[in-house]
Formats: sequence, structure tokens, C-alpha cells
Amino acid sequence: MTGADGADPLLASLVDALSGICHALWHMRTTLELRDDLMRSLLARHPGASKREAVEHAIEAYLAKDAVEGVRSLAGALPVEDVSPELRRRDRRV
Repeated sequence: MTGADGADPLLASLVDALSGICHALWHMRTTLELRDDLMRSLLARHPGASKREAVEHAIEAYLAKDAVEGVRSLAGALPVEDVSPELRRRDRRV
């Protein structure tokens, strides 16, 4: 059965319920006690950003840097054979 607007009310309620679940899974409301000087410095580096946006950006930047450092720490962990001379030789035959 459809409503006056042609939409299925059961489907609409299911979409609303799933939307709430997705919000709960991907968004976390958190209260933080941060030093005022840190927050002022952070906001000065992100003019026009809200506190939430500035903190999210700082966390994302930290995680990205940490990921890069993790990959760099693996340098030399795996033996790598330089096959470029062989590839160049094969490329010249074509």
C-alpha cells in the first residue's frame, strides 16, 4: 500500500531506521577536555573551521602520518630483486 505521495510507508520507515543505524555506526559523539592553548593553536591553523572540523582534520593528519611512518618502517623488510635491466632488454625486442 502506498501513501498519498506515492511512497511506500513501510519502505520509508525502513530507510529511516537504517539511516539512524548508519549514523550510529559511523559517527561518534565524544566529549573531550582539551587545553585552551592547544585548541586556540589548532583553530588558528584552520581559519573558518569549526572546532569539530579542526579536531577531525588534526586526527586525520595524525593517522595519515602514522600510516606513512608505518610503511616506511617496513623498508628493507622484504628482499626485492631489481629486474629493470631484464625488463628493458625485453622491451627493446618488441
